[in-house]
Amino acid sequence: MKKSTLKKLNIIIFLHNYVFPVWIFCSLMTIGISQYCFLGTLVFMIATGVTYEKADRIKNGRKILRYFRIALFLCISGLILPAIVLLSFDHTKCMYNIKRLDYTYGVFGKNAEYYKKLLPEKLPDECEDYSFVTKGSILAQDYHASSCLMFRTDEETIKDYAEYYSSLSDEVIVKKEDETEDYSFYSFLDKAKIDDSLLGEFDNAKIYRINGNDPEGALLDRDSGYVVILT
Repeated sequence: MKKSTLKKLNIIIFLHNYVFPVWIFCSLMTIGISQYCFLGTLVFMIATGVTYEKADRIKNGRKILRYFRIALFLCISGLILPAIVLLSFDHTKCMYNIKRLDYTYGVFGKNAEYYKKLLPEKLPDECEDYSFVTKGSILAQDYHASSCLMFRTDEETIKDYAEYYSSLSDEVIVKKEDETEDYSFYSFLDKAKIDDSLLGEFDNAKIYRINGNDPEGALLDRDSGYVVILT
């Protein structure tokens, strides 16, 4: 490989890691996963710079430099890709399992098991109008990295979910005729960012509320088939 090409590659790496440190922001969003790549990124960043200067004077220096670059690229990918997955593929059902693991382990780390219980291990066979929106960690006071899973399914699945979430819930909330007395119900819909055009679909819904302070839980409506799980 020509020296000019190597120089260009090093400039790209420098810009990527110093001038445009996007990976720092991304790594914080999924710190539960990215923390394992953070140290490796620093080590191989330094090793790449040092080896580049001495590559011609070290035995197999070019080969070692190439390995360091590959390792650095993989570590940087480990910092960035989890955040990209977390903020993308909102309507891609085949990415659900990966996003679920990315969200639970990447965002919550040691508390992942709690959030894994709230989100289904897999999607049901009948799953229409699917969306799964997830947020990452941010260093801010009173911020919660929420997620909202929403889809339509069959009555049998709704029945199974009702049995499961009732065992986890603190209370069951139903819609009241007087909206002014229905704060808890509409608070859940608001936190889940349900479109106003869909509000009529939830007239007979039940919300299995799991956390009294934050409206975590599952909304199930047997009539429309909607499932909305908020964490």
